[in-house]
Parts: sequence; C-alpha cells; structure tokens
Amino acid sequence: FVKAVRLIRALRIMLYSVTSTLKSVFWAIVLLCSVIFCFAIFFTQVVVEACYDDSAPPAECADPEAISKYWGSMARSMLTLFESSTGGVDWDVPLRPVASLHWMCLVVYITFVTFTYFIIMNAVTAAVCQGAMEGQQYDREQTVRALLLNKQSDLHKTTDLFRNMFSKIDGDDSGEVSWQEFVEHINDESVQALLALLELTEEDLWVLFKLLDTDGSQKLNATEFVNGCLRLKGTARSIDLAKVAYENQAMARRLIPFMRFVKKEIVSLRRGMDQISATFSGALDTHSFH
Repeated sequence: FVKAVRLIRALRIMLYSVTSTLKSVFWAIVLLCSVIFCFAIFFTQVVVEACYDDSAPPAECADPEAISKYWGSMARSMLTLFESSTGGVDWDVPLRPVASLHWMCLVVYITFVTFTYFIIMNAVTAAVCQGAMEGQQYDREQTVRALLLNKQSDLHKTTDLFRNMFSKIDGDDSGEVSWQEFVEHINDESVQALLALLELTEEDLWVLFKLLDTDGSQKLNATEFVNGCLRLKGTARSIDLAKVAYENQAMARRLIPFMRFVKKEIVSLRRGMDQISATFSGALDTHSFH
C-alpha cells in the first residue's frame, strides 16, 4: 500500500510537471521551427542555384543523390535540419554534400547545430526542470493543505466528542458541572471514556477537575471543559516542555531577588531583636541592683 501511494504521488508530480511545462515547450518548439525555417531557406537557395540552375556548371553538384535526398526542396531541408537537431540523423551525413557546394554552407550548418544544441535544447531542459521543481512545490503545498484539513476535521470531531461528554455529565442541563456532579457520574460511560481518552485513572479525577477549572469557581462550564480536555489530550509536545522550563526559569529569576530581600530583612529583624533583648536585660539588671 505504501509503495502504491508513493507511486501515485510520483505520477501526480510528473503529470503536474508535464502540464506546467507545456506552454514553455510549445513556445520552444515554435522558436525551433522558426529557426529551422530560416536556415532551410538559405540551404535550399544554395542547392537550387548550384544544382538546378541551368547556368551553373555540372561539376559544382558533387553528390546529386545526397543533395536531392536531404536538400532537394524546402520541406526536405526543414526535415533534415529538424532531424539534425533532434538526433534523427547524424548531422555529418547531410553536411558533407552541401558543404561541397560552398564553404559558407559548412559555417552556417555548424552555427545552426550549435545554436539548437546549446541554446534551444538547454532552454527546453531548463523549462522541464523548472516544471519538475514546481511540481514538487505543488505537491508539498497539497500535502500541507491536506494535513491542515485533516487536522481541522479531527479537531472538530474531538470538540464535538467532548461537548457530548459534557452534556451527559451535566444531568440538570444547567450549563455547569460541579465537583459533586462530576463524582456522581464517575461510573458513567461518558466519564470512563473521558478518562480513557486522556489516559487517566479514577485517582486522577480531582486533579483533572482542578486543571479544567481555570477560573477557580469550583464549577465547569462547557468552554472550560472542552478547551481543557483539548489541551490535556495527547502526549506532551516539545514546545510544552520548553514552555514549562521557560516559566520555571522566569519564576526562579523573580524568586531569587525576593529571597535575598527576605533574608536581608530577617537578618535585620534578628539584629533588632538582639538589641531589644540586650536593652531589656540591662534594664532588668539595673533594677535588680537597686
């Protein structure tokens, strides 16, 4: 099942990458066809003037069959250039017969091959790679969106579950649950399900009630009950532990100066008491002497 999910995910990314690069690939093909058309005009013109012009000497057309096969018409010239740029034919094969007509054909043909190989084909490759990266980004966004939707759905379900539990515990429909009502329903299915969901026992019932009673009113309303149960549900997260550690450190920073102040005051008070005790002792000794 996991392999199937991974395969479907990879296929989805590939399909999105292909569809996202269609526009770039289309314009790259249009550019390639335009370049092929321009170069084909040049080669066809050279071949027509050299081999099919009655005024041209017969010796200038070295290989009539090869020239007719690859450069005999505008369509043949475009097909030859397309095959040369896409690997359909070894570009040295159609180059030799046309290069024998004029050295300029060699330069123009090499220019065409270089332009298509290192510019157009690289542009198409870059477009495909960009599409693949966009596909990965799209898949990550879809995954995050799905996780958020699942989390919200689970939160709504859990909230509804806790609200139903509160309604069952609140037997008089007063909208509040006291400690007495909480204890009276200890054997009810709703309270047992709550303890099981929060991984608590009956001995933890009083602690649970105090944790849920955030305002200290000795009664729980629906909001306190639901929010408190949502906070207590599940294991402690790293941020929860970090928050407790931070609060402990902040409390320690506040207590240390206070403890020093109290210690200083106690020392001063003790000295004052010693002085008062010494004064009374001296007064008593003087009175006894008289």
